[in-house]
Amino acid sequence: IRIELSEGIFLQVEGRAEREIQIIGSPMRGLGGRSLGATLIFRTREAPSSAPKLVFDRRSVDPVTGLPNRSGCERRLRSLLEASRLQPRQHALLVGDIDRLRHINETRGLQAGDASLVRVAELLVDLAPGGDVFRLGADAFALVVENSDEDSATRLAQRALESIATTSFKWADQAFSLTACFGVAVFDGTVEHPMQVIGRAEAACD
Repeated sequence: IRIELSEGIFLQVEGRAEREIQIIGSPMRGLGGRSLGATLIFRTREAPSSAPKLVFDRRSVDPVTGLPNRSGCERRLRSLLEASRLQPRQHALLVGDIDRLRHINETRGLQAGDASLVRVAELLVDLAPGGDVFRLGADAFALVVENSDEDSATRLAQRALESIATTSFKWADQAFSLTACFGVAVFDGTVEHPMQVIGRAEAACD
């Protein structure tokens, strides 16, 4: 499914001329067709001869869960850091590691592990509809929450832990459970690089 909106939509950037734009949207889905979110592409409408060719880079999407990957997380953090330098705001990054995923892969197979990752992704997306969810790699996920203080982010991390721990994961008619740990890092425009934010959250997760 692809949705295109291209008539009467304009983008106004302060200090620049108004531009007509086109919006292209495609859903991201996990196993069973469950919705994990959507990908939106914005591009300006130009004359056909000079129209820019905008190609969606699938390298920024995790192929198992359909979530944006680590590079997507870094770009999102960089955008928030830059915005926070212009208008001071505080945001939060939650990094979570899924326990026993290697054991699941070794005892039940890689497909069972992949199905577990997809289910965790669905839980996190449902838990934080106002945030951005990423798969950082292997058994690690991240949630970026705008305009959040440490207390709010810690409560969200606790809800994520409880959601994963109380969910029954199933594969080949067998049920099993998973647990996780989460680390929280609150940041603003004084941080220089996204990797500093990720490093702090990962350290808090250990």
